[in-house]
Amino acid sequence: MSELIGTKMIEDGQTARAIFEGVMANPARKKFGFGQKLAIVNVDVQQAYTRTDMFKTAYETDPKQIDYINQISRLARAKGMPVIWSRVAYKGDAADAGCLGNAD
Repeated sequence: MSELIGTKMIEDGQTARAIFEGVMANPARKKFGFGQKLAIVNVDVQQAYTRTDMFKTAYETDPKQIDYINQISRLARAKGMPVIWSRVAYKGDAADAGCLGNAD
């Protein structure tokens, strides 16, 4: 097994439902509205966040996270839902990355 350079996932035993209900019950939570159409938005799925053996900016999650993302995206497309992918990119010398440019 590779050396862990990134951060291990913290597990507290809560289900996704329990976490969601906790967020919704927070009286300080800002409310938001919904649009007219559902979409899947895959945000910044890059190795710098998913490869704990390569990057200290990465953090441990389910090892099949990319498989799940792809499965959900395929199912959404099959139902005619938009699937949006976003990513962050910087210049080769990281001159535009601010404090993130020093992630070595």
